[in-house]
Amino acid sequence: MFVGDPRSPGSTFKRKWTANDPIPAPQPQPAPKPDYSAYQSQIQGICNFHDPSGVWNVIEQHSDPNALYRKLAETLSRDKTRDNYNDSFYKKFAGALSGKGSRDEYKEIIQTICKFHDPSGVWAALNRHGYADDLYRKLAQSLVGK
Repeated sequence: MFVGDPRSPGSTFKRKWTANDPIPAPQPQPAPKPDYSAYQSQIQGICNFHDPSGVWNVIEQHSDPNALYRKLAETLSRDKTRDNYNDSFYKKFAGALSGKGSRDEYKEIIQTICKFHDPSGVWAALNRHGYADDLYRKLAQSLVGK
C-alpha cells in the first residue's frame, strides 16, 4: 500500500509496510578486532622494541596471533634489565641486522636479548607464521633498533 502521490510536487512518497512484505535479513557485522594491548604492553615492557607497531603488524598476520602473543608473553624473562651490547655483538650480527641473516642468526639475537625461558616453544609458535622468516627478521631488527 502506498501513501501520497509520487507525481505531486513536494510529495513525500512512502510505502507502508504490510504483513505480506518480507522482513529484511540482518546484515552481518564484521567481527571486532581483538584487543591484544595487554600482551603488547607486557612484551614491550620487557623487550623494549624500537618499532613495536611494526612487530605487532607482523605478529597479527599469524594464523593465531592470540596464541603467539600469549606464548611470547608467558616465556619472556621477567628480568627487565637489558644488557648493553658492545661492538662485538653488532659486528657478529651485522649481516643479520642489515636484513641478510639466517633464521638461526635471528633466533640468537632474539634469545640473547629476550632471554626466553622456553625458546623452543617460542620458535615453534613463530614457525607457524605464514611469513616466519620476515617475523624473525622484524623481531631481531626491532630489538636492536635497526
